[in-house]
Amino acid sequence: MKMSAIALLIAACCLSVQGQFFSKEEQASKETAKPALKVKLSEADQKEVYIELCTAESKARSKAIQMHPVQIHHVPEKRAAQQQKAADTQATLFGYYKLEIAEQRGITTNCISQIEVNGKEKQWPRAVEKPPTK
Repeated sequence: MKMSAIALLIAACCLSVQGQFFSKEEQASKETAKPALKVKLSEADQKEVYIELCTAESKARSKAIQMHPVQIHHVPEKRAAQQQKAADTQATLFGYYKLEIAEQRGITTNCISQIEVNGKEKQWPRAVEKPPTK
């Protein structure tokens, strides 16, 4: 009897605590208060994002190769399978990295795709240019 009364008391407290923090109107206003995503960036910002994309692509490639290495003793079928797994893993990781960059920069995924296309067409640098040292 005591156990059921305690369980009922705990359940009632939890339900009352859950309902007292925010009303439905307050929760809805918080969700709509997100900043709007940018659709267009200046060319300098696009170049920065393109460099980040190139870095993310190389990072995805190196992680995929580490996860699915091709060994010298593998038969050709096994090598092809490992290379295909690495390519699939690279594509998946690069997709995640693109979403992360878009979220950090506050831009849409379509904008990221357009920046990637522009960078390849205009042959923007793939890494930060370092000043010459003497």
